[in-house]
Amino acid sequence: MDIIDFAYLATSAIAAAAGLSCRNRGDENWWLVLGIGVLGLGLLRSAQAGLWLDQHLEREVHAMGWYAYRRPLQVTCIVAFALGLLIILAQLAKGRTRASVAFAICAFYALAVFAAIRLSSLHWTDALLSRQAGSVTLSHATQLVLLVTISAAALFYFFTRLSNSKRVMLRRTMMRR
Repeated sequence: MDIIDFAYLATSAIAAAAGLSCRNRGDENWWLVLGIGVLGLGLLRSAQAGLWLDQHLEREVHAMGWYAYRRPLQVTCIVAFALGLLIILAQLAKGRTRASVAFAICAFYALAVFAAIRLSSLHWTDALLSRQAGSVTLSHATQLVLLVTISAAALFYFFTRLSNSKRVMLRRTMMRR
């Protein structure tokens, strides 16, 4: 397990904890969905599903005679996935979520699209994302930034809820006196 795998696992746990701590069913469901989604992306990454998928699809595209068209097909599939996921998330979250939840949904969307790009194994993106930015690759840095963003939004939500609960308890105590 490397640091990126740990970050996926930690982010998933933080998002799930935010979901389990809230009273608002809509927000609770979103945090749990985000936690499961991040865990799923992390498991795909850890299992190196991209390598298996790339090999399998390459064989299938060869067998179908479409190998020469594979790059435009990959880009089309990525764009279709990105647009489909955007439409689904936008419709589900429309006006029903708090800002921190919406922020986490946007970061998850970016992470899922990034995973789709990495899974497609486009040579130019592989070359770009494998470049070093200090001691870490651009791919790892991108994943870490998005995972930290989701975690920060979940922690902000969690501590805001905790702070609000304490204020309510303090008001109730003051009213009784």
